[in-house]
Amino acid sequence: MSPQAARKAFRRASEGHAWRGEVLPVVAVPGQKGGNGGTVWALDLDRCSPTLRAKLDAAGGR
Repeated sequence: MSPQAARKAFRRASEGHAWRGEVLPVVAVPGQKGGNGGTVWALDLDRCSPTLRAKLDAAGGR
């Protein structure tokens, strides 16, 4: 996934849209300065579904 695609997925998730059928629990990171929108997004791993966590673990995302 490209950085641009990840930013788009996180922005859309913050608006309530699913990504590939999964709800992404994203949070804005305070104290960080993003690009044009000024927001840096992060995935809240503690709030991820077990299915999504398993996919992330399998991909080495943790």
